[in-house]
Amino acid sequence: MRSTNSLYLVTLSKESENPFARENDVEAVKDKEEDEDANEKNDKNDKNKYEAKKLEIDIDSLMKRIVHIPVPAANYFSLSAPEEGQLDYLASGTNPENPTMLNKYDLKERKNKSLFATDAYSISADAKKMLVYIKGDRFVTNTGKSQREALWPCRQLK
Repeated sequence: MRSTNSLYLVTLSKESENPFARENDVEAVKDKEEDEDANEKNDKNDKNKYEAKKLEIDIDSLMKRIVHIPVPAANYFSLSAPEEGQLDYLASGTNPENPTMLNKYDLKERKNKSLFATDAYSISADAKKMLVYIKGDRFVTNTGKSQREALWPCRQLK
């Protein structure tokens, strides 16, 4: 897979908000009736939680909805989204002496976190565990943890 020097995101629906739009610090005051309606809506959402969601893509003005993810320039590859609002990826710099790092970008917090050096990784289907390759060795560990948290309680595979 070809690596890239920048990361971009595209919203597939016209109604989707730009995840990097400026946030409003003002909170709206809600009535009790609105809270009750919201609770009823949440109950309905829980019932429909396991139904298949239909993916709709608005082709019109798709190019205008592409936004840059604010991360430092590097060579990016092996992008994955283990959870909604999370992006895991490998980044290597231009200096070959620097190791390839596993990173996690949180869209909600708008923060990038370098986790640990690795050659490759693969996330499980339930996004709770990952297989990590480090200098020819394979490890199974929890996803989204820093080096100390992830690599000490892990199992090495032979």
